[in-house]
Amino acid sequence: MEQTKKKMDANRVLTVAVAVLSLVLVGLLIWGAVLLAGQKSSQEATPSDSQQTQTQSQSQSVHTKPDPSKPEQTQPTETKPAQTKPTESQPAPTKPTEPRPTETKPTQPTKPTEPVPDDPEVPEKDPTIIAAEEKITAFAEANGFTLADYPQKLIELLARKPETEEYVCRYPLEYGKDHPIDISGHAADEGVPLFIQWDKQWGYLDYTGNVFGLAGCGPTCMSMIMYHFTRDAKYTPAYMLKFAESNSSYAVKGYGTQWAFFKQGGKELGLDVKELTSEQIKSESKIANVLDSGRIIVMNVSPGVFTTVGHYLLVVGYEDGKFRVNDPNSEINSEKLWEFEEFSDQIRMMWSFKM
Repeated sequence: MEQTKKKMDANRVLTVAVAVLSLVLVGLLIWGAVLLAGQKSSQEATPSDSQQTQTQSQSQSVHTKPDPSKPEQTQPTETKPAQTKPTESQPAPTKPTEPRPTETKPTQPTKPTEPVPDDPEVPEKDPTIIAAEEKITAFAEANGFTLADYPQKLIELLARKPETEEYVCRYPLEYGKDHPIDISGHAADEGVPLFIQWDKQWGYLDYTGNVFGLAGCGPTCMSMIMYHFTRDAKYTPAYMLKFAESNSSYAVKGYGTQWAFFKQGGKELGLDVKELTSEQIKSESKIANVLDSGRIIVMNVSPGVFTTVGHYLLVVGYEDGKFRVNDPNSEINSEKLWEFEEFSDQIRMMWSFKM
């Protein structure tokens, strides 16, 4: 009986051993499968610590067999927060960096550089100004002067009107000198004689703080009118210069000839003066009618075909549907006929004169 009991115990132990081995084998198979799966998935993504922990817990549950003779005891385990390793889809947390104070050194002020000729911000000089300066420089060097001896406005006059070359170039030689004045040679002129403000007889005189060749259009116009009606040689542009400056309302220093010089000054000289209405000024036919009545017109114009600032000139005739002018600043302008549309939008005022 005892022998039979020992044999039963041995069988029982063997059975338990076989069961334990079976469990171990199953556990090894599961563990191997997990490892193979882990190696395959590691090529695509790195497993997190929580996944490894879960796998280990599963393997431990397979390997661990509860002892039926002992009550199951659970030991409290200290849970630590899982630290996940960054994957491609989850950026790793970065520790904020404290900004380091940077030492800034005061910058030294840079010395301004002079603009070079090809700097796009520097405007190119007008080719006509360059050509005028070259002509003046050639004359000046041949006569012991320099370009600096010429007022800029005279250089600009030559650039606009090449016909003034001799007058402009001789400025340092002629300015301040007395020149004989004689207009009697125009007595035989048909119609209204043409006087030029930059004629050397009076063109270098001072007028309202400027040189007469630049600012003397008003007195020159009045000289042409008075000589036309009287043929008195005393009414030269130089005479009219003094007449204008004798009255502060006729000429103002720095501003030139005023409208009062024609409206009141003309009457003072014995002329019949009429100011054209705005309706007349806008009408080509009405202006032509004034001329046909034997009157001479003084026209004040704004910048345009005749001037770059402001200007006085005479309208002396109407031929073939065009106007003839006596421009005291240009012989060329005085030789051609003008369409009304060429200057109609530049007319400021008109006065007509007769004696």
